[in-house]
This record gives sequence, structure tokens and C-alpha cells, in this order.
Amino acid sequence: RRAASYGRFIMPDIDEVPAGAEDSAAAGAVSEAEALEAMGNAIAMAKDYCKRFDPEEEPYKSKYLAREALRSARAKLAPHASEAAMTAKARLDWRLGAVSLDVEESFEAEKGLDAC
Repeated sequence: RRAASYGRFIMPDIDEVPAGAEDSAAAGAVSEAEALEAMGNAIAMAKDYCKRFDPEEEPYKSKYLAREALRSARAKLAPHASEAAMTAKARLDWRLGAVSLDVEESFEAEKGLDAC
């Protein structure tokens, strides 16, 4: 299989498990391949959530769900430091910043966008 390309960034094939990842996965940590897959899934879910129209009683419900999905994926990537993981973290930080702008939390948006 070939590596997936996202714009100018190339993500490694997620079926490739880095050496030693089995040990950390057994200890409860997520392998880098799993974390990268979670990132792709979280971004897809966040896009879907952000397209939804929420009722006036809960105007940002879908956006908060998107943010939680992105934060969860970001937490799974936290222990990894490869170039692919760093690129994925930047993509998630950017998305988190954009969602924070949508829910009118400019301080959180600034943190997310500055982290990119």
C-alpha cells in the first residue's frame, strides 16, 4: 500500500506498525498507526458534525461533539514525535482552533491556531 497524501503532507501507511509499538499498545498506549487512523476518523467526524444545524436551545452541540472527537484524537497522538505525528497534531490543532472560532471561544481558538 502507498502512503496517503494530504495536500503537501504525506502520511505513512497506517497499516505499518513502528518497532516496539506492540509493547506500548499492550501497556495501554495507542500505537502511532492507530493514533494516525484516529486522527483521520476524528477529522471526518468533525467535518460531519460541523455541517449540522443545531436547535436554538443548544446552538453549538454539534461543534462541541466535533471538538471532543478532535481532542480525543490529539490525546492519542500526544506521546508520538515522528514527523507524521507532528503533522497530524498540527492538523488537529488547526481544526480545534477553527471549531473554537465557530463556538465563539476566541482564546481557545488562538491557542489552537498558535500551536500549528
